[in-house]
Amino acid sequence: MEERRMKNLCFWCDEKFVPGHKCKNRQVYMMEVKGVMEEEKEDKGEEYTEEGTNQQPQLSIHALTGSTGQQTMQLEAMVGKKHLQVLIDSGSTHNFLALGLAGKMGLPLIDIPKVTVKVANGEQLQCSKMIKKIK
Repeated sequence: MEERRMKNLCFWCDEKFVPGHKCKNRQVYMMEVKGVMEEEKEDKGEEYTEEGTNQQPQLSIHALTGSTGQQTMQLEAMVGKKHLQVLIDSGSTHNFLALGLAGKMGLPLIDIPKVTVKVANGEQLQCSKMIKKIK
């Protein structure tokens, strides 16, 4: 895998990987969060506000697969009293969270008009919910 990354090859076929690459060997991906646990002390998070943009959101393949790459780093974060493993990807324009996890954590979901998110492998995903403030 590291050799393919060094040669800038797609992880799944022998073609060069570039933004918008459409791999002939399509894969189905799943993101799993491990180690969600209760914590006694509370974190004072800063408020985040997002400015409007006319560009289509983009999500890198590393963010989608949960793998790390040259533009990614994995951190432990606290949301409320729960510890989470978070993948920070500078190749993505937005941050995403699995709908099931948001519900499980009791995060306030807001309905928004559907947004199409373009993934680095060419796929497009639909997003229709948003979380305004996470602490």
